[in-house]
Amino acid sequence: MTLNQWIVIAIVALVAAALIIIAVPRQKRALPFEVVMGLATWLVAALSAWLLWGATQSLRALQFLALLSIADIPLLALLVGAFSGALVLTIPLWLMDRFANYDAQDEEP
Repeated sequence: MTLNQWIVIAIVALVAAALIIIAVPRQKRALPFEVVMGLATWLVAALSAWLLWGATQSLRALQFLALLSIADIPLLALLVGAFSGALVLTIPLWLMDRFANYDAQDEEP
């Protein structure tokens, strides 16, 4: 893989991670958690995009994802991989945050 291909994967993953983090609401917000969440979502989105790109090249059933490509990079495969990777990380965390029981007695004054 060339440097340009890695840069395209990183940019697509960054955009997907940012959109998913903004779109999925959370009740409790803390800056250290938001930073770790953003970096982890970006990393998982990039790895998922790279994985789906490789699967598109090797599996005949996924060849339809390579129809829209620029500079030998199938953009549709990258988008699907990046968004699905970002969702795989944020949806379980959102569900845990949404349905968690926060007791007021646990907090110290």
